[in-house]
Amino acid sequence: MNVARMLRDLGAVPAMTPAGGLRLMGLSSLDRETAARVLDVARKHKAAILAELAGYVAASPALAEVDRFFSTAVEHRFPDGTTGWIDPAYFKSMRAVR
Repeated sequence: MNVARMLRDLGAVPAMTPAGGLRLMGLSSLDRETAARVLDVARKHKAAILAELAGYVAASPALAEVDRFFSTAVEHRFPDGTTGWIDPAYFKSMRAVR
């Protein structure tokens, strides 16, 4: 069973944190019922999700970089109502340039 893919299909983005934990992103953009379902599935199958994510990262260095981004990125809601992912390191580097 590919639980991580199922969560993505529901609209959430599962990612492994640097400490080996599970982080779910995108919940704020889901309706309450779907978000509750995502959380329920994630709680019940946390070990399987982490194993799947670890396998993806080990299989591809590019996926490791994507996982690194999503483990540090912060979901941001823009004034127009859209959401996006912001890497705090990027903004720190931009401030240093100024």
